[in-house]
Amino acid sequence: MIEIVRRGRGRAARGGLSPKSSTALRGAAGALMLASAGAAQAQNECGLPEDGIVVCTPDGNPYPTGITYSTAEDLLLRIESGVATSRGVRNDGAGGASVAIELEAGSIVINSGLFAQGVSGFADAGGDVRIDSAGEIWTNGFLAAGIRALAREDGSITIRAAHVDSTGGNGISVGGANGPVFVETYGHVRATDGDGLFGDGLSSVAGIFVNTDGAVEVVNSGLIEQIGPGSFDPNGSYITMGGISIRAFGDVVIAGDGIVETSGWGATGIAVNGGGTASLRQASVTTHGEAAQAVGAAAPGDVSIDIDQVTSDLSIGISGFSRDGHVRIRFDSVSAESLGAYGETATGSVWVEAGDVTTTASRTGLIGLAIQIQAGEVADLAVGGAM
Repeated sequence: MIEIVRRGRGRAARGGLSPKSSTALRGAAGALMLASAGAAQAQNECGLPEDGIVVCTPDGNPYPTGITYSTAEDLLLRIESGVATSRGVRNDGAGGASVAIELEAGSIVINSGLFAQGVSGFADAGGDVRIDSAGEIWTNGFLAAGIRALAREDGSITIRAAHVDSTGGNGISVGGANGPVFVETYGHVRATDGDGLFGDGLSSVAGIFVNTDGAVEVVNSGLIEQIGPGSFDPNGSYITMGGISIRAFGDVVIAGDGIVETSGWGATGIAVNGGGTASLRQASVTTHGEAAQAVGAAAPGDVSIDIDQVTSDLSIGISGFSRDGHVRIRFDSVSAESLGAYGETATGSVWVEAGDVTTTASRTGLIGLAIQIQAGEVADLAVGGAM
């Protein structure tokens, strides 16, 4: 079944960010990050900087207090192959200093406990944060994070990661201000729901979570995985966030031919709530769980979604919403429970290039709808497969 509705007037973006709500979210995240950053047991475990660089070698293994540096000057912290620590790695910059952490292949960073951080970088007053990890990062604990980065004012954040595994918290967690955010994953990033702070299972985790006022670009050529079962709080406070979750006031780009797979209640594969334009591209997105939509993007500007294969066992396949711009959706195949693909714009046009669409309507009372379009101007549908 296909439904196309031309709209004369639109409504405000559903689920859109208000400046007040975004500021509150970012402030809470920043407070948590900074509070956690203050819990270091020691500093300068690898010696003093030389020409702005510190090199940590396997000679200091197992670095029982972790590796922690705080600086008012630009500092690169390099972790050599063979280094292993069970208390995390952290580099903090103050007064506008930029910080960087590089993990060579063959290095291992582990951390566990409440708010545990594997590798973390923090900069204030416009300093930049860069984390480049070819090693392995493992964390376990309520609100833990494999990689966590925070920058203030117009500081940029750049993260590249090969292997991140976090239980009880996000795989990669980013809090920005006005500067650009770039995240590249090329191996395996996994976030697994933990038992919650009080053993109640109420933990919200994502493979990649970004909350910022600036622009965001995520490039994934590997596997981003979120593992449930997830949970639902009757007050709506805690749900599983899923594979890639982005809240930004700037433009959002997700690129690459990677794979995103999630499981659990509300475990959305890719969720984008942007303040400019939104462009999403991946090879495959699969979700398992009630209310676990595969792909959803909302922005005031143009929205483009290009996913080869989409599967959502118990929810919607793809949805794209633009307040003032156009919506373009392309896919080779979608398998969903209730709705294959949905495109809506208040004043612009919607184009859908569709391949095969299967809707299971597996639960009693559901009606399977292949594609639904609501457009203020042109609604165009090209079908190249079976529905």
